[in-house]
Amino acid sequence: MIRHIFMASIKPGVTAEQLDELLNAYRSLSEKAPEITQLTVGKNLGWYDAKITVALVADFENEEKWKDFMKNPDHLHIGETAAMFLEPSSIVVVQVEV
Repeated sequence: MIRHIFMASIKPGVTAEQLDELLNAYRSLSEKAPEITQLTVGKNLGWYDAKITVALVADFENEEKWKDFMKNPDHLHIGETAAMFLEPSSIVVVQVEV
């Protein structure tokens, strides 16, 4: 199984409502991207480090399913929209085998 982890901070001036819209858009991927086996999306609680604002963890059956997800039109559209709200230099993306 492949676990895809995405983390980022929001840009200054992004409102709580805009952040909620972004998180809901990420959550909608569980319905729009059949490649995903499991999806968790949330706002950082800041208990340890508050630099990162949002996190997404998605599990995929294998590398092929992950690659399909990376080309999924809904995923790409949300990524374009998210660019308006996320600080590009803060984005961290990793994939690990679990």
